[in-house]
Amino acid sequence: METENIISAADRFFLDFIGLVLPGAALVLGLWVILGQPTFLSLSTVIPEDVNGWLIFVPVCYTVGHLVNSIAVTVVLPFFEFIISRIIYLYREVRADYNPYYLMPETMLMTLAMGEVSFVSAHERIYGRDLKDTEKAKGLFRDLRSSVMSRLSPSDRSTIIRFTFTAQFNIGIASALAVLAIVWLSTALFSTYYQSLGLTPLRFSYTGWLILLVIIFLFLERYFRFTARSLRTPFSMFASDYRASSKGAQQ
Repeated sequence: METENIISAADRFFLDFIGLVLPGAALVLGLWVILGQPTFLSLSTVIPEDVNGWLIFVPVCYTVGHLVNSIAVTVVLPFFEFIISRIIYLYREVRADYNPYYLMPETMLMTLAMGEVSFVSAHERIYGRDLKDTEKAKGLFRDLRSSVMSRLSPSDRSTIIRFTFTAQFNIGIASALAVLAIVWLSTALFSTYYQSLGLTPLRFSYTGWLILLVIIFLFLERYFRFTARSLRTPFSMFASDYRASSKGAQQ
């Protein structure tokens, strides 16, 4: 059991590390390209050629990745969640049963998940009592999910961790690209200012900028899809394991 916990912790650390380094690297390299490959930063400086260079590059990207993650949590996600929630609300005026789990903000996902049979069943099994409507809150959802995760098999936990990592990676890349899109647009609006700094930014292209926005949306869609899986799947896994153990006990 101790070995499994160590492996699980190492797996979680590795995935979290990669989920921050790659978005950070995307932002660093993207800024270097958009700002016209500044002369004070050579290609060998941005893309290391030896071990010493990588020993500097990776921690820098990890730090930038944390910045990207903060931007995602405070700016990118609230903005897109507001837009998506409004779209879903308006569409439900036409179709009341419209529940696109693959494109729902986290709060809406939690609310819907707490009404599902697997969630109610998990609450009854763990707390030994029925779920009351007054208890349906984000705090309860997270507490119950943590309890359920601790009762899953190592392989099932690894699956959920990978869902969470994939969601984190996608929102990280989407946020890095969103920053690049804003910077690229600013180079067109304030070209004189950038030139005064001795920079020759990448020539702005509306077509390229729109393509970048589409790519951002695709990464966001993957974020919402895997967030839904990471939030809802533990309860169905727990219910399945419980049924299997109950049948085994009866036999």
